[in-house]
Amino acid sequence: MVCWLLASLGSLAVRPLIPVDETRYAAVAWEMVWRHSYWVPYLNGHIYAEKPPMLFWLIQIGWRLFGIVDWWPRLVGPLFALLSLLLTRRIARRLWPERNAQFVAPVILAGTLYWALFTGAVMLDVILSALVLVAIAALIDAWRSARLAPFLIAGVALGLAALTKGPVVLLPVAGVALAAPWWASDRSPSWGAWYFGFILAIVVAFVVGFAWLIPAGLKGGAAYWKAIGLHQTADSLSRSFQHPRPIWWYLPVVPLMLFPWSLWPPVWRAVSRIRQIGGDPGVRLCLAWAVPAFVALSLISAKQPHYLLPLLPAFALLVARALDEVPRRVASHWFLPGLLLLTGVAWLLMPFATRLHGIAAWVATAPPMFAAVFFVLAAAAIVLARPAAAAAHVRVLAIGSVVWMLALGYGLFEASWPAFDVRPIAAEVGKLAAQGTALGHAGSYNGEYHFYPRLKVEIAELRGGDILDWVRAHPDGALIAGYAPDRVPPPGAAAPIYSQPFRTDDVMIWHNRDVIANPSLLNGAHQ
Repeated sequence: MVCWLLASLGSLAVRPLIPVDETRYAAVAWEMVWRHSYWVPYLNGHIYAEKPPMLFWLIQIGWRLFGIVDWWPRLVGPLFALLSLLLTRRIARRLWPERNAQFVAPVILAGTLYWALFTGAVMLDVILSALVLVAIAALIDAWRSARLAPFLIAGVALGLAALTKGPVVLLPVAGVALAAPWWASDRSPSWGAWYFGFILAIVVAFVVGFAWLIPAGLKGGAAYWKAIGLHQTADSLSRSFQHPRPIWWYLPVVPLMLFPWSLWPPVWRAVSRIRQIGGDPGVRLCLAWAVPAFVALSLISAKQPHYLLPLLPAFALLVARALDEVPRRVASHWFLPGLLLLTGVAWLLMPFATRLHGIAAWVATAPPMFAAVFFVLAAAAIVLARPAAAAAHVRVLAIGSVVWMLALGYGLFEASWPAFDVRPIAAEVGKLAAQGTALGHAGSYNGEYHFYPRLKVEIAELRGGDILDWVRAHPDGALIAGYAPDRVPPPGAAAPIYSQPFRTDDVMIWHNRDVIANPSLLNGAHQ
């Protein structure tokens, strides 16, 4: 609970919505509201077929209760992260009622770096993870009770998960259901009834999905129906133009995602003993949950680290169970103090990092004195470290890792503002829109500036020769253009309406009349 509170409230306190994904999802939810289009998502005046609507519905529910506020979208993820922790504990208690895993597994999950990072994010994957946990908990109930009702719960959860991110969600749940004769051998149900129940769950999931897809297709048209119902799944399974990766790509990513546990020696000692407890039904269930889904996701062309988030609870459960096999007391360790000390040293070296290719200029502005925070935390970790039970070390390391993440995030965001804060430029865009100024955007536009000023107008998305044609057709308009830092127009070219760093680039708003008079302002602009 402490880790969850730190990750959730810390994220709310440290930063606003971050481009590109968070600002885009908030923009889609906002546009659905002002257009009164609750079946079909919209982004910048166009139907948005990239994602199903579950996240947008959840955001809109909160807006009906609290008004159109920016903090509610950022609270949806933490609430589902909390649900995931509670479900992880429930699953551990059902699998190993006499063991300590039910108390340790949620702490391991909450303290895992990538999970803590996404706890406060406006993203789909923590919601998806919670729904996967609901489905797997229901399958465990079905195994224990030999009733059909839990399969209905699993079906509803799968249907809602499909409305969150599509049918790929079936992978971890299908692994558990199909491998049941292997992991449930100590208490075998009637396998005919079991597989009938799982088929029933899939049917229920399809009913839930089509309850939205049919009216959405009728309102959005055949092209939208085809895009959301067919191409999204087929493209992600076969090939992806957005995130194509080689088959081995997840292998070096996973240790970073599982930090700090991937580097903590007691975890390695515990995992090495899994073979000794390999006959445990709970251990086998977790393996059936994680391994086939990991292999399948590796075979799919589109790969992003957060696609693996629904598998992290299985890792937490496995490690929690395995830690029961190590000595009750674990010696003090250098790991957490060493991590904090190394971070402090790295922070002192950050101003020199800009000499490396591809490092954003704002890195040089990181205040060196902030390194003292990490040195103080390291000293506290050294003072507090002492031999204790493995579970106690898990709690200390989990809390320490989340504090480290928040301190690092706060320092980086302090250094990087306004590179990741779209509120100032969004406010300027809102002023121009309120004056009736036609707005264009050179290159891809993902709704970065739509939510904060509550825009109700479309920003023209322009590329190549279309940019100058649009500028000349709207001489009183304004153009938003992004530039790499080494390609920003020289100061004497013209004065932009507004400019600021944006992620690793710079973004500027130009009067169209200045661009007409000096087309070289577009030289180097992202198109």
